[in-house]
Parts: sequence; C-alpha cells; structure tokens
Amino acid sequence: MDKRKIAASVLIALGIGIMGIPAYYKYQGANETDRLLDSFEKTLEVAEDEKMEQKGKDKKPSTGCQEKPAISEENDMEDGAIGIVEIEKLGIRYPIVEGTSVNDLRYAIGHMSDSAGIGEKGNCIICGHNGSRYGEYFTNLSKAEVGDRVTVTDRDGDIYKYEIDEAYKTSPKDKRITEHSDEKMLTLFTCADSGKNRFVVKCSLVADSVQRGGDVNDI
Repeated sequence: MDKRKIAASVLIALGIGIMGIPAYYKYQGANETDRLLDSFEKTLEVAEDEKMEQKGKDKKPSTGCQEKPAISEENDMEDGAIGIVEIEKLGIRYPIVEGTSVNDLRYAIGHMSDSAGIGEKGNCIICGHNGSRYGEYFTNLSKAEVGDRVTVTDRDGDIYKYEIDEAYKTSPKDKRITEHSDEKMLTLFTCADSGKNRFVVKCSLVADSVQRGGDVNDI
C-alpha cells in the first residue's frame, strides 16, 4: 500500500473517531442519568414497602418493646438523586441532585443548597445546563409558557405539582432569581445567549402534595 493510501486511511479513521466522540459523551450522559433515575425509583419502592410493613406492625398488639427500624442501603441518597423534575410538555424528566457544581450538573439538574427544599415554604431553586455534551437537560426550558405544569417528586415519594406563572430572559445578576418568598414556590433556570443571560421560570404550588400512586392529575 502506497503512502497516499495509508495517509487517506489514517485520516478516515481519525475522522470517524472525532465524529464518534460526541456520540460517546451523549451515551455516557444518558447512562449516568438513567442510573440516577433508576436508583431513585428503587429507593422510593423500598421506602413504600417499609411504610406498608410499618403499617402492618402498627396494627399488631404492642409487646412493650419497640424494634429499631433497619437501615437499608437503598435509602442512602447522599451521593444520589434527591428528586425528579418533570415538564411533560417539553420532554423534560431528569433527576435532581444536591448542589450546582460542575460535577453536580454533569448528569442531572441541581438544587441550590441555600434555597428552600422541595415542597418547603420558600423559594426552591433548581438549575440545569442549556444543552451539554452529556445531554439535553434544560435545553427546552425556553419553550415553557405561563400555565404549563411542572411536577417534582421528592425522596419521600411526595409529588408536588406547580404551575408556571412567569417565563422570561434576564441578566445573571437579576436578584429575582433567588428572591425570598413566604409561599411555596419553585424557580427553574438555565443559561441563555451562550451564557450571557439566564432563562427563568417561576412557578407556584398548585396544591398540597400527594403520595406516589395517588391521582396526581387531580392536583
């Protein structure tokens, strides 16, 4: 084989390799995101089983001693998801993790640790990438409209349904993003204009939470 054919083969191989890099990152991101979702769902199932088991014990006559509940490794969420955020209309369904560092946002949506917790009184703030090499995340958030519904499930299996009140683009310095609230509200945001601005969605809680298995559509 002459040198020109060898060079051509090398260039073709390099081209295929370079084109395959984005696909690899997307594949890796999807796998890690699915792993977080699966682990979270399994944790909810374990928690539900434990609740049902505890209800059964509560119905039995007391023996005067109380057993200490077993600690399941499945319930150790320290390094896993603390919730799931879903906007069905926009095709958004991702795990929520605690924190907003580069590592936190690599495969999930991040909860700002100094904001209110999921379903708690105050401003619960979560953010995600406007697209990345690992996945879509909040890429479609800019298509959100007033009146759309946002569903958030916490680690106890409680489901909170919010309605979008505002959807707007603003400066990263806009204090409305992190403003305090006396109500139970949810703020979602992502980058816009290549990081120069932010796209913000403000939501209010529609009603109190329901447990998994309840009719969340009635909220």
